[in-house]
Amino acid sequence: MNQDFIVTRHRSIKSKQDDLRFVTETVDVGRISPSAFFEAGQSCYEEKLMYWQNANQTLTLVGIGHATVLTSESVENRFTDISSSWARLSAALIKEEKDVAPILFGGFSFYPKNEQDSEWDDFPSAYFVVPSFQLIRQNGKTLI
Repeated sequence: MNQDFIVTRHRSIKSKQDDLRFVTETVDVGRISPSAFFEAGQSCYEEKLMYWQNANQTLTLVGIGHATVLTSESVENRFTDISSSWARLSAALIKEEKDVAPILFGGFSFYPKNEQDSEWDDFPSAYFVVPSFQLIRQNGKTLI
């Protein structure tokens, strides 16, 4: 069985108005496993790697690098803050129809009003990353 694989690279550029813009480029590169892709990124992006897979292993997501980071310190407005930032960023995305759109990796604090000390104290109420490079394996197809 021969599968086609796609490589997608996101890079930020500055427009004349100095707004953040993203360009997505998709290139067919051949066969690669999510684990190999993740391991390949470790030498250059040591602490900027994300790997997620659902329980039945039908969807795998890998992110390498941080093209941009979306955060919110707000307890009450953290969902709205990230949603608005993502909407602005998505509106500025430059891509062709065949290209893969970027995926956000991250999450929201579960209980942001927690008063107890914990290892999560230094994290904001919301923290999301748009990777510089991403891999998506779904339905037997792998896109990078």
